[in-house]
Parts: sequence; structure tokens; C-alpha cells
Amino acid sequence: MDAKMRAETIVSLAKAMRVVYVFFDVGDAVAKMLEERDARGEYNAVTSAKAFNNLLTTQMREVAHDKHLSLAYTSGVLPPLPVPEREKHHLPRAPNANCVRHAIPTTGSRG
Repeated sequence: MDAKMRAETIVSLAKAMRVVYVFFDVGDAVAKMLEERDARGEYNAVTSAKAFNNLLTTQMREVAHDKHLSLAYTSGVLPPLPVPEREKHHLPRAPNANCVRHAIPTTGSRG
């Protein structure tokens, strides 16, 4: 896992937390925490995608107080999620939109 992959993951994850997490203020707090830790270089030494996944999951749960909030690491490529017709015309920010599956493009070493 390289710096580019870590940065892309943080940007994508922060955006997803702000857009679809069920509690807007909590999603924003988690996103800010991730961005601030990244800006301080706290993730620079992490070279394992699995370790990064576990670290981010722990940190997000600590801020959100949500044991269901997690990342799921996979080395495979995930197919795109289908978008329901009703959501094609607006942001998926409904009260029941409380989960996110977001693929992060990977390059370099994994594991």
C-alpha cells in the first residue's frame, strides 16, 4: 500500500461518510477525524492494506460510537452497486441510507 492509495482511500471514505452516513453530524465528525489524522501523517507508516482497514475501522468506531461501522478489505475488484431508479435523480441521503460500499482503486502491493 502506497501513499497514493492511502490518500485516495481517505478522500473517498471521508466523502462517503459525509454523503450517506445516517447521522449527518457523526458522518462529518468521522470524516474530519480521518482528514486530520491523514494531514498529520499518522497513516504514513502503514504499508499493509489489511492493517489500514483495521486501523480505520477502529478509529471510525471510536468517533461514531457505532459497532456496525466498518471497512471490509478485499484484494478483489468489486462490481459496481446498482442504483435504484428513485436514487438516480438525487443524492442517496435518505434516513435509511445507513451503509456504504465504496470501492477504492488499488495499485501496488496488497496485504
